[in-house]
Amino acid sequence: MHRSNVQSKVWDCIVVGAGIEGSNAARYSALLGKNTLCLEQFPIPHDRGSSHGQSRITRHSHGEAHLARMMPEAFKLWEEIEQLANTQLFVNCGYLEMDDYPYNAHKVILENFEKNGVPSEVVGSKQLKENYHFDFPESVRGLLEKTGGILLASKCLRAVQDQFVKFGGILHDNEKVLEITPGDVVLVKTNKGLYKAKNLILTPGPWAPTVLKSIGVDLPLRPKHITVCYWKVKKNGFDAKDNYPTWYSKIQSSSRGHQGYIYSTPCLEYPDLLKVCYHDGPEVQPESRDQVDVTWTVDAAAEFVGRHLPGVESQPSIVETCMYTLTPDRTCVLDRHPRFSNIILGVGFSGSGFKLSPVYGKILCELAFNLKQSYDLQEFRLDRFENHLVKSLL
Repeated sequence: MHRSNVQSKVWDCIVVGAGIEGSNAARYSALLGKNTLCLEQFPIPHDRGSSHGQSRITRHSHGEAHLARMMPEAFKLWEEIEQLANTQLFVNCGYLEMDDYPYNAHKVILENFEKNGVPSEVVGSKQLKENYHFDFPESVRGLLEKTGGILLASKCLRAVQDQFVKFGGILHDNEKVLEITPGDVVLVKTNKGLYKAKNLILTPGPWAPTVLKSIGVDLPLRPKHITVCYWKVKKNGFDAKDNYPTWYSKIQSSSRGHQGYIYSTPCLEYPDLLKVCYHDGPEVQPESRDQVDVTWTVDAAAEFVGRHLPGVESQPSIVETCMYTLTPDRTCVLDRHPRFSNIILGVGFSGSGFKLSPVYGKILCELAFNLKQSYDLQEFRLDRFENHLVKSLL
């Protein structure tokens, strides 16, 4: 479509941000037959946001019931996207989550498994050592979800974007949004033009704090620099093709004061390199994400590897960068703007949003087009945060 025609028409929907959440929202909007424009500030593909890289963990295993109940549909939608793409997007190697006595985290996950009909297997400390090469205290056990595994992230993103265009959507990359003017018809000014839309879906990732404040919403969002580390394995048995699972573990003990969680995907992206990462990092401004000290995040992962993975080298061979955007309760916001009901907010996904993105995209479109909601969105509402409005701008 010629650019002048793109700018003169009134779109049913404009989506700002073509990461995995925005791309899935745009895809679903186009699937509904809506005239949809998706704007991405960087050239596609890029590694400046939260959706690049080769792997993301997917799993039914959630302690939060509002997330667990969405995962069966997420698996189904990813399967549909995969079939239409005619290329593999999911590697079913399983997901293993560790817990220590009295296994409270496992108890909650098992309750959700029962509600959603997900089979699982308890893995004792001996089996953790013999089958999965861990060296944990005897009190630590695992919960194996055989339905879990890996989403091939960059391929997933490309497939979703390709299908959006196939369904009739228009995707503009290297086009930064400069100004949003709310109204019955929303005006979106970019560095390349001015667009009009009946509905606007905002999925700007780490840039959300700035974008939302410009339209009167102030959320306690924290963009974080996440260090992605790959470690050389010293023996066989860590490959996805051998069904070595993705896994997640609390830091069991630390002589250096490290706390939090470690996650991993098996050898897949690089030959004989296991991905093991600390599930946190320093807060950053997205435009200057690399100007922070991240040595402590690598150190936390290295201490865990040294203590609990004797079959893995103690220092990473490759270190890459990603970003999370977190809310205080680590649950994203899926809601309408408090004043302008045709502006839909989808923010704070990072760290757990990739696997649920087809469902989140569908929900954002249901909000935009006043369709019947598939889920109760109480836990995702904007007003759960105090002082979330910039009153001078409303």
